[in-house]
Amino acid sequence: MLKNVFELWLEGGKVLPFKVRHTGFWHPSSYFMVKRIAISAKNWDYFALKGKIYGLAFGDMYLRGKLVDVDIGLANAGCYDWVRVE
Repeated sequence: MLKNVFELWLEGGKVLPFKVRHTGFWHPSSYFMVKRIAISAKNWDYFALKGKIYGLAFGDMYLRGKLVDVDIGLANAGCYDWVRVE
């Protein structure tokens, strides 16, 4: 079952950093290293009501294993198209 980045973060015990990969078109050796998560109080309230969590994710982008961008926001982190990379 595909999840959003914030669900993966919660399932991992809120431990940072962790790697994620978009399931759509990303190369198998490409990933995003999530280093910081920001969840607003409003989003925590929504999670308590609906069981769905959203926010902002920041970290480093690796394309085919090579670091290409540092300390950037992850687009579409709230979409249900992500898997954790070990």
